[in-house]
Amino acid sequence: MRRGGKRFSLQEILHPGSGAGIMGDGDSVEAMAAFAMTIRNILFMDFENRLDVLPAPREEWFRPGSEIVVQDAPSRFGPISFKVVSSGSEVQYRFIDLPKFVPPEIMINLPFRAKIRQESDFVIKKDFGNAVTINGWPTIVKFFR
Repeated sequence: MRRGGKRFSLQEILHPGSGAGIMGDGDSVEAMAAFAMTIRNILFMDFENRLDVLPAPREEWFRPGSEIVVQDAPSRFGPISFKVVSSGSEVQYRFIDLPKFVPPEIMINLPFRAKIRQESDFVIKKDFGNAVTINGWPTIVKFFR
């Protein structure tokens, strides 16, 4: 955050009619933690036996030329880093840096049906059309629209 830049805060309780903050000091640790966890769970969820990447993806996230980058996000498997790059004909999930523990399964989700390109560094366990479950920690997973 830049010095003198815009400052935002989250109130602990909001008035249901106006939406204005009505309680708390304006810097609610609980509200900030809930906000951070919500953003994290939109990007990925880690279960005991599976890493679920973009569990509820939206179509607009995959417009040609768009990128989603997650870097060193804390998880039960260790820091997770990945990048999703979309072009007109394909979507690439690039997994960066091996985490401390490799998840037994990785579920990769898309908001549309796509065909996965099999590579040698992962095994496809299940293909649901708009989601795929794989084993391994691949460098890149390509989907064709």
